[in-house]
Amino acid sequence: MTKTKYDREQLLELLRAKDPVVVTFTKIDGTVRDLYCTLNLQLIPKDKVPKNTKKIKENLTVIRAFDLGEADEWRSFRVDSVTAHSVIPLIEAS
Repeated sequence: MTKTKYDREQLLELLRAKDPVVVTFTKIDGTVRDLYCTLNLQLIPKDKVPKNTKKIKENLTVIRAFDLGEADEWRSFRVDSVTAHSVIPLIEAS
């Protein structure tokens, strides 16, 4: 098993935190993609939150996250394909 640049648990922790994350990864076809995403349920539209996560089989090589960009849907990426990530702080309303 090859060591990846990013640890799956650390990425999951970032994605579950308050602020969205931009994850940069290389797709299978070789193109580089930036995914503006989260696992913070407060940032995901109520109608897009999975109702029963017990049915979803966990794949330890892939992370499934909600795309906060134009797609507004669930997307996934391979952990070993991640090349960078950035936390994007939310602007608090005053």
